[in-house]
Amino acid sequence: MTARNIRFEESSSKNGKRTVLVVDDEDLVLSMVYEILKDDYNIVRTNSARDSISRIKQDGDISCVVMDIKMPDMDGITAARRIHEENSELPVIFHTGYPGDYEEDEIDRREKPYEYVLKGDSISRLTRAVKRAVEHYLLKQKYRRLQNQISRVNFRSHQGLS
Repeated sequence: MTARNIRFEESSSKNGKRTVLVVDDEDLVLSMVYEILKDDYNIVRTNSARDSISRIKQDGDISCVVMDIKMPDMDGITAARRIHEENSELPVIFHTGYPGDYEEDEIDRREKPYEYVLKGDSISRLTRAVKRAVEHYLLKQKYRRLQNQISRVNFRSHQGLS
């Protein structure tokens, strides 16, 4: 296989749309975010931070997580840490209605979320954040696959040379 023969295949997605996991303990917020994003993404919803971790383990098609921070079963920050233990590259957007309860700069520094969007922000801010996060994730996946293909080509082309 030569460098000219490298084929690049994008990972599959259901119906051509990427999947976004939305996590919030408020059903109204889950419904609103679903309505906002459903035309462009497959939406998986859960009202449990703990369940979000299970869903990440089960569903390899998720390209982005929109995560509430303040939830009763587990806070979104802890859930995001556990999600990143499963997939360190998966972008998590913190989506909170309690900005005064959390220091955004501290969260950015320690947790490194992809984005931090307040629930009162404009719809376009959330949709732009999700779009950029999904695109960023897909580019990282493509880069990893291309690196692997190049490594295999380099290994094969050097086999037998000593």
